[in-house]
Parts: sequence; structure tokens; C-alpha cells
Amino acid sequence: MKLQIRNIGQIREAEIDLSKDFIVLCGANNTGKTYLAYTVYGLYKYAKLFRELAVFEDFILDVPVEDLFEKGSINLNIEKLFLANEKRIIDFLNKHYPKYLSVVFSVNEDFFADSQIKVELDRKSAIQKLFSIQILQGIVLGDFSLDFHKKKDNSTLLVSFIKDKKQIEFSKRILLNRLHNQLLNIILKRIFNEAYLMPAERLAINIFSTEISEKNTSYFKHTFDEFEEGIRFIKPQVLKYSLPIHDSLNFVKQLKDFQKRKSPYANLADQIEQTILGGKMQTSETGEVQFTPTESKVSLGIHLTASVVKSLASLIFYCRHVAQPNDFLIIDEPELNLHPDNQRKIARVLAQMVNAGIKIMISTHSDYLIRELNNLMMLNVKGEDKKVNQLLKKYGYQKDQILDHNKVGVYLFTDEVKALEVTETGFEVAGIDEEINRLNESAHEIFFTLHDND
Repeated sequence: MKLQIRNIGQIREAEIDLSKDFIVLCGANNTGKTYLAYTVYGLYKYAKLFRELAVFEDFILDVPVEDLFEKGSINLNIEKLFLANEKRIIDFLNKHYPKYLSVVFSVNEDFFADSQIKVELDRKSAIQKLFSIQILQGIVLGDFSLDFHKKKDNSTLLVSFIKDKKQIEFSKRILLNRLHNQLLNIILKRIFNEAYLMPAERLAINIFSTEISEKNTSYFKHTFDEFEEGIRFIKPQVLKYSLPIHDSLNFVKQLKDFQKRKSPYANLADQIEQTILGGKMQTSETGEVQFTPTESKVSLGIHLTASVVKSLASLIFYCRHVAQPNDFLIIDEPELNLHPDNQRKIARVLAQMVNAGIKIMISTHSDYLIRELNNLMMLNVKGEDKKVNQLLKKYGYQKDQILDHNKVGVYLFTDEVKALEVTETGFEVAGIDEEINRLNESAHEIFFTLHDND
């Protein structure tokens, strides 16, 4: 999937390939990286609203829907279903998502009056995702239910209509509405996965976790506007905070409930705690974020911990309790408050997450993080297993941290947004490399001019 945007913040024009598994945004301050990250996050959240709220009054099927009532079931071809509705779905997002930007950024609608969004799906990839899914679920609607069944790597989606023994009459309109909504949900859920964004403000959010847990931070509401071209337009009210901040506040508010769940990526949370923090994160009964150092039995309130703990708390809780395969995780400056050695370690963890099935987007200013990503890509050499294994052992890398450069997309933000070339040896960010060279040159000249007396 590709996303084209115009006139959003400092970004005049940009095209981002969202099919990449690891997307890196680089560039100087105030060049639009956060605008891009927020826009992408908002798109995924809007698509989720779209699929959950039945905005389509009808859905184009490849078989007569009356067969469902008369025969009790219909067989739908998942590929034909997608192709028949693809244009309507994309046209809806392209037309209406720009109206949602004011909610994403918590500003007046006029702020984005000239903004344009264009979503372009990778049809082949979308069909492959739909083909590979397995579905077995039902929807109970009073005295009847709809069951959806699809085997993995099969194109046929079986929809069954079941009434109870009383044979109570039902509303076909209600049934069709739920059928169309569920079909839209099945398609969009595979194209627009669950998205999470960890903003730079996460340090302050974690510090005030107790106060947040005691207050109602939900300002998000939505209503339906009038019908437009047979589609109901989602009209949200502006939030008190930007959508990523709002969602981060709610994430902290729900930490106590999250602790009842365990993610398949909990081992990565353990790894971050052991190799970077040297202690264990948890929440108290009141929802306060706490940290217990490895050599201590005393739990510290997060306000008493080092900045590295505050910076990584959200990522740890996400990995341990929330993360699921095919998630889309966006992190604004994952290197925040991390020493250079820990910046390299967090780069390795992010690579592990990508290899384990989580899509990642980061914005970064860290040369250490970038160089470590390059190391992980250089290690991806076939036919040199012995040499690779020697390097892995020598420098403490793990096999599941090795990155395929074909999965990585990098964008440099200046007065324009430019896609950088990524090869088997990684990528270069001119602005960072040039600044390092200037620093080395000035240090060299200062030393030999003023301090070298030989």
C-alpha cells in the first residue's frame, strides 16, 4: 500500500510505501516527520472506525443475497468480493479521511483545508492476505445468527444464516446491514491492521500515570452526517489532545487491565528489562507504573526511576500484554534518553519485532541506531553461514535480529521528502553523516591548532 499526501504541516508532497515492514523516517527537526507519522496512524485508526461502524449501506456481492434467506448459506469468493468493492472503499478513504485530520491533530478543520490524501492499495498483496486468512466466527442478532467460515489458503468464504427453533420473523434490512458490515470488517482488518503510536510525550504520560488513571481522558465521540452517495460519513468531534496523545493516555489508563493478558511477544519485554533496564516493570493495584531493580525488593514509583525506564515503559507493556502479529507500531524517537549502547540494543529489539511479524515505523535522529540497523542488514548474507555465525557470536547478535534490506524503507525529510536507497549494506543519511564529519574536522583542527605543541 502506498500513501500520497500533500500540504500537511511542513510536508508539501510525499509518497510513502507502507508495504515495507520497517519504515525509518530521518531528517532535521521541524521537517515533518511527526506530521507524517501522525497522518499514517490516523489513517489506520480511521479505517478501523470505517469497518466497525457500517458506513456502507450496501456491499457488492458476487452471488444473490436472497440465497442466504432461502437456502440458509452462500459461498462468496474472497478475491471477487474484494475486487468488486475495492474502488468504493478507496474512494471513501481518499475523500473523507482528510476531514478527519483535524481530529488526529486536534486543530480546527481549516488547518487542513488544502490537504490531500491518496491511498493506493497493492492489489496483489491485499488478495494474498485475504486468501491466507482463516475465519471461524459468528454474530448473534437476537433470535438468529450469521456464521462466517473460511479455511486458510482457500478463496471461499461460507456465510450461514441460522434462525432459532421458534422461527421468529426478522428484519432483512438489519441482517443485510450486519452482513455488509462484517464483510467490510473482514477485508479492511487485513489491509489496515491494529495500529499503535508511542509519541515523544510518552515520558510525561508515564510519569503522571496515577493521575491519568483516576481521570476520564476520553473526549472522543463520533456522529453520522447525512448520506453522501449512499455512504454515511463519520463525523468525529475534535479531541482535547491530538489522537496519538489521547490514545497514549488511554493506554496508560488501561494498564491494570492489560496485565491480565499475555502477548506472544512477552519475551521481548523480558529482554528489554534484562539487557537495558536491569529490573522489572509492573503496575500497582491503583494503576501506578512501578519499577523494581533486579537486586532490590523495593518497587519504585516511575517518577523515582531513571529516564531510560520512563522512555521504554510503554514499549515493555505493549510487548508483554498487547502486541499481536500484524500490528503496526509507530514510535517517535525510540532512542529518547538512551545511552549509545542502549540505542544499539533497542535497534536489535525492533528488528526482532519486525522479523516476528510486527510492522514498525520510527522517526529517529540517532546515528547509533541507524548504524546498528545497517549492521543487521549486512549480516543478512546467504551462503556464508560460518562467517555470519562467528560475527554473531563475537558481537552478541542473535539470528532473529538479522534484517532483510528488502523489508526496509527509509525516507529523508528536508525541504522535500525523499526515499533513500536501501541495499544489502544498509543506507546512508547524508545530514547525519555530514554533521559527524564536520564535528570530527572541527575537533581535529581545534586540537592540532591549540593543544598539539610538538
